[in-house]
Parts: sequence; C-alpha cells; structure tokens
Amino acid sequence: MVAVAAASVSVVVIAAGLVAIAAPAQAATINASQGIVKTAILPSTPLTPGTSFSYRLDFSCGTSITGVTGCDTTTITDLLPEWIDYVGVSSFPGTAPGTVTTSAVGDRTQVVLAFTAAVQTPSASTGLPLGSYQMDIQVRVSPNAPWTIDGTTIPNTANIASANADPKSSTATVTPVVPQTPAATADKSFSPTQNFNTPGLTTTLTLTGTNTTNGPADSLVVQDPAGPGNPPTGATSPFHYLAFTGFGAMTLPAGATGVTAEVYSSLDSQWHTVYTGAGPPVYPATGAPDPADVYGVRFTYTGATAAAIERGAAGVAAIALAQRANVAGLPVTT
Repeated sequence: MVAVAAASVSVVVIAAGLVAIAAPAQAATINASQGIVKTAILPSTPLTPGTSFSYRLDFSCGTSITGVTGCDTTTITDLLPEWIDYVGVSSFPGTAPGTVTTSAVGDRTQVVLAFTAAVQTPSASTGLPLGSYQMDIQVRVSPNAPWTIDGTTIPNTANIASANADPKSSTATVTPVVPQTPAATADKSFSPTQNFNTPGLTTTLTLTGTNTTNGPADSLVVQDPAGPGNPPTGATSPFHYLAFTGFGAMTLPAGATGVTAEVYSSLDSQWHTVYTGAGPPVYPATGAPDPADVYGVRFTYTGATAAAIERGAAGVAAIALAQRANVAGLPVTT
C-alpha cells in the first residue's frame, strides 16, 4: 500500500516501509565577511566634459573559520551614473584574478568584476581569496554632458556580493563643472530651387533652426536675413526679388509650446509682431505691415517653462513668396 501526505514545508512518501523527505533548499552558510570602500580619485583641474578620473575600490574578504579560504563567487557591481563614461579598469590583483564585463543599462554602463581564484568555502569553489585588495575603474565626464548637471553632486555606488558573506556597498560622489554654451544652427531652402522669371510666380522658403546648445534652451530664434542690425532692403536682400505673401506650415522644436512671428518693414525700418500662439502662424488681414514692404522674418520659439526646448530640437517654418515685378530683368530661369 502506498500513501502520500502533503505538508507546507515538505513532501513525505511512504512506500514499503521506506521514508524519503524532500526538504526545501537551504540558504548558503555565512562563514566569511567582506567589505568595500569606494573613493573618487580626482584630478587637480575641474571635472569639465571630457575630463578623466577614477573610482577606487578597496575591498576585502575575511573569516575566522578554519577551512574557509575566501569568499564564494564574489562579484563587484558598479552601475555608473549617466554622463559618466566607462574608460577601463586596472589589472586584477595577482592573487585575486577575475574577469570584467560591461553592459548598457539604458544610457548608463554597468561594470561587473567577477573573481575567479580557487577558494575553499569550505567546499571547493571560485571567488575572492582572504585578504585586502585595490582596483580602479577609469572613467571620464562625457564630452556631451549637458550644462544642467553643472554643480550637481552625482553619487555612484559599488556593491560587493558573495554566496557566503553578507553584501556590502559604498558610495562616492563627484561634482562636474559644465558651463552653458548657447548655440544654434540655421538652414534655409527654396522650393522649387529655380523658376522662370515671371512676376507673381510662387515659391516656398523653408527656415530651419536647431538648438545646438549643450543642453536645453529657453528660446530658439530663427531670422532671415541673419543679423546683427536691421535687415537690408536693397538688392542684397533675399526679399528684393521675392515678395513675402504669408506664412506656411510649421513644426515647433521639441519642448516648445508656442512661437512669436515678426516681420521687418522697409517702410518704417521696424520689426512688428504679427503672431503669437501655438502655430502655425497666420498673417493678420489688418494692423500689420503691407506684405510687399516685408524684408525680413523672425520666429522665436519658447516653451511653457525655462530651459524647455530640448537639445538638438529643430523648428521648421515655411514662408510663402512670390516673384516681384523686378524679376523681368533677370535671366529666363533664376
């Protein structure tokens, strides 16, 4: 006769007088101790983008139990902060060999040091032998670090883990210096790129402005023709042969919530705000300069808060143009 009885912690099977018990797995015995201290080794110069430095790891394994010669399957894991680039790692200690593995975790790099020396715990295994050791992880402040981390204290924690010792961790901090460098690029194009010299024939001017600041920006301004000073109104002006007739499609740069459109009037040599809103702008029917007198356009993109326009974001605006009567003296195609 066979009977099976189930309990919450074990299964007992009774068969022909034989009793077998399947017990739950037991946790590894804690028979060693380990420690780690992390320190940032900094240069004498500020931690500006591209500057190298090191995280120093002082770590150890110890025990008072006879027959235990090390920490079992020891690893040190360090998830580097964002904008701190991994460069390399120093050599493993001669008596504590191992391997280094790096992997991407989002925009960050995780470094894992795995120790492979033969140890007794007390059974044969691999890990970190008894003793104290030191290794350095070489890093740098990312050359692309944004100005938004300037003066920010950035913590970085290293964790040491072994099967026969309680885990430990240690944190070091650094403070990068990243001055803000406002910058932008502009591009313009015409469609079609050339046409017959026929008064009234239309073309579209597209202006693109990109935030190339080392981080977000408060605003992005795109102007044609470019400044400084008032735009020209003579033959050197792009509006000398092409008359402004209105605004077209628009794409706000990422982070922007609105745009202010201005036009420059040759009649009074002044800039006039003709639109403020979420875009695309519409030229007002009244209260604005005569389109024929417009010799410049300017778009100012802004967000709901300061520093809202994202790094690398581009604003694109189309302007409708038509050939003026003075194109009659130009080559047949222009």
